[in-house]
Amino acid sequence: QHLAELGMHDDPASLREILAELGNPAPEVREAARDAAVQFGDPAAIPVLKQAADRAQDVDEKISLLEAVKFLELPPLKVPQPI
Repeated sequence: QHLAELGMHDDPASLREILAELGNPAPEVREAARDAAVQFGDPAAIPVLKQAADRAQDVDEKISLLEAVKFLELPPLKVPQPI
């Protein structure tokens, strides 16, 4: 719950806290941290997500971390302005 709230913030301290939890021993906390990093939307999280993927022992966890990286690597969506 706490990580989900941090994912909606827009400050470096929140992102650092989220990324620190990618190394948590509890899989559910790491999953919440991954989701919060995606929600936060800052490409600065990419290197840390890649490191977490390299450390991941579980194949599904590794895949989900790499999917988060791919999502954050996408260019920002440009919404056309009304004329």
